[in-house]
Amino acid sequence: NNDCSGTGELYLRTNTVPISNSVDNLELCDDANDGDGTNGIVQNFDLESQTATILGSQNPAGFTVTYHLSLADSEIGNNPQSTPFANTIPDLQPIFVRVTNNATGCFTNHTSFNVIVNPLPIANFVADLEVCDDNTDGSARNGFSQNIDLESQSSSILGSQDASIYTVTYHRTLADTQAGKNPLISPYSNIIPNRETIFVRVFNANTQCANGISQFDVIVNPEPTFQPPTNLAYCDNDDDGDDTNSIVQNIDLDSKISEILGTSQSPNDFTVTFHASQMDATNGISPVFSPYTNTNSIERIFVRIENKRTGCINDDVFFDMIVNPLPSFTVTSPQILCLNDLPLNISVENPMDIYTYEWKNEAGIVVGTSDNISITSGGNYFVTATSTNGTLCSRTAMIEVNESNIATLQNSFITIIDESTNIGSQNNLSISIDVISNNLGPGEYQFAIENKDTNERFPFAGFQDVPLFENLEGGIYQIIVNDKNGCSPDSTLLVSVIQFPKFFTPNGDGQNDTWVVKGANQTFYPNASINIFNRYGKLVAQVPIDSQGWDGTYNGTLLPSDDYWYNITLIPADTTKPTINKKGNFSLLRK
Repeated sequence: NNDCSGTGELYLRTNTVPISNSVDNLELCDDANDGDGTNGIVQNFDLESQTATILGSQNPAGFTVTYHLSLADSEIGNNPQSTPFANTIPDLQPIFVRVTNNATGCFTNHTSFNVIVNPLPIANFVADLEVCDDNTDGSARNGFSQNIDLESQSSSILGSQDASIYTVTYHRTLADTQAGKNPLISPYSNIIPNRETIFVRVFNANTQCANGISQFDVIVNPEPTFQPPTNLAYCDNDDDGDDTNSIVQNIDLDSKISEILGTSQSPNDFTVTFHASQMDATNGISPVFSPYTNTNSIERIFVRIENKRTGCINDDVFFDMIVNPLPSFTVTSPQILCLNDLPLNISVENPMDIYTYEWKNEAGIVVGTSDNISITSGGNYFVTATSTNGTLCSRTAMIEVNESNIATLQNSFITIIDESTNIGSQNNLSISIDVISNNLGPGEYQFAIENKDTNERFPFAGFQDVPLFENLEGGIYQIIVNDKNGCSPDSTLLVSVIQFPKFFTPNGDGQNDTWVVKGANQTFYPNASINIFNRYGKLVAQVPIDSQGWDGTYNGTLLPSDDYWYNITLIPADTTKPTINKKGNFSLLRK
């Protein structure tokens, strides 16, 4: 407003951009660290190895160098990559560099380089190199040759690769091959007789990459060699219906070929035949073939080996064919497992030698490894005995185990027809067990009853299969159920069969001397009333339930022969049963 003006000053400072020097590409050879040696991916690029060159003379403490997969990421410093770095683009991938001044924050991202994965040379696998023993060292059968031309394999190993760039070297060990050490010179003398493995290294002079995965065998063909075979042992079998006659119909002589030729000779290169005599083997006649049937438990088999290509023959080989006996033992089958007496021990019986044992159940689960097992459930069990004399012959036997048990008895299973109701009469007292509606158990059962008052068992001949007992007299009965399979003890149950006698004869002869309610005692009827009257209704006796009964007297006076009447109330201990109220008459007979 007053046209006055003032002046001031400021300082403008411009920071320099960091220097980012150019660097060479990073190159590595493909490897199989990721499981693939041909995919152009390597996991161990050292990006930080470029840092010193990129910074040049700039102090590393003042600058940060980061590496990025795109120019955009390097512009904003996003997603810096760390070492070791695995390229994500096969063979060649650009890396963008960002150099940042730690103090000013100024950066440059104008430098980049490539990470390059060079492919490994191709080292083709070639056929084995076969030569013949030339007797240069004084022996044509020791498997050594001094004139092996390893270089004859080079062109096949290289294939279409340029021999001026790729070099093939040969080595005795894989370690030497991978390190490029101790190359072999042609002509080569093998140091391992008959067959020696030669390892191959292919080297690319331009990329400095090498591949040492190929190999081949140098084979010196003398007279065929052999490994002394072991005897051919078989276990007797039941193919001919007899597993004790030492005759086997399926002896595989050919199974010995690989053993006889050893690991250095391929069965495809030799014809191996088997003969019954040395003369037949020498002359190559009358061979015996697989499957072979022996005639004796021990037979000597002679072998002839012929090299298909060279025609060389060796007939010095033989072995014995032996048929060994199976373990001999017995088992008892079937057996009963009583569920009330667990466990059941089952075992092998009468073994003829010392064997190892393995027990399995029906599911194939091993349940034991001794000569016996204890089991708690039925089913089929299988025991395999194996000889311990080195033959390992085995025999399996099955034991059938059937479950059984003592019977389950309950009062609800029992039906009693007696005089406690109006259904029963003097002539049809009975006890029956309902085995159709009720499960007594898994056993097979037979039945009997015993009158505990007279200690008489019914039926008198023993047990019966039918669970029905008729034409009984009153009394306390014990029902007895026996398991036919032998499970014990017998199952028992006490029951009461009520009967009111029609007469008694108190003459001292021990027969019907008192009148008593049969089948009633305090155990079954803890509360009871038994009253006896004469024909005029006079109460002449009150009889306790567990007494000997009424003896026909009143206040010590003998009462005359006559009809007498009773009024009885029996209250059962089992509250589910009804009270018995019974009136009737009987005769006192004095004879």
